[in-house]
Amino acid sequence: MKKQILIFIAACITLATFTACTTSIETEDTIVGYTDTSSSELIEASDEFMNALGNNKLEEAYNMTSIEFKEVATMEIFESFLGEFPILTSYSSYTLDYDEVSTTEDISSEETSVITLGITSGTIIDSEGTENPLTINLVNRDDTWQIVNFSLEPEDVPEEALYLNY
Repeated sequence: MKKQILIFIAACITLATFTACTTSIETEDTIVGYTDTSSSELIEASDEFMNALGNNKLEEAYNMTSIEFKEVATMEIFESFLGEFPILTSYSSYTLDYDEVSTTEDISSEETSVITLGITSGTIIDSEGTENPLTINLVNRDDTWQIVNFSLEPEDVPEEALYLNY
């Protein structure tokens, strides 16, 4: 029962983080265009986050998350979540073979501005060799990529990433 409650909490954190980001940013539903921001910077930020997790530098990883993430997940909740999904801190390897950078308009204030969003996706392999999907959503603020949320759920893998190996 305790494990089911913690898994439910973890699912709520992921959903709440995504909802908080889209609510507080108040973006339009359509993508305005693609940005010149390098996808290598996006992958580098995702790698730094995963390496911090893998090296058990949880505070460092937490500091890489966005304001929206921190509004719904304290450091204590973050650590509890990672405790329920040990693959995130004790993986044998991971790959990020899909990335996308896009821009959208921020309509939350009187001045319209552009927000840069990114997503990386691939697989994470546990110590027994089992592959699991890995998806990381990011936002670029002040030329720094920040983690909005991350997921091990197959339904969070971008559709385009499903066809990379075909």
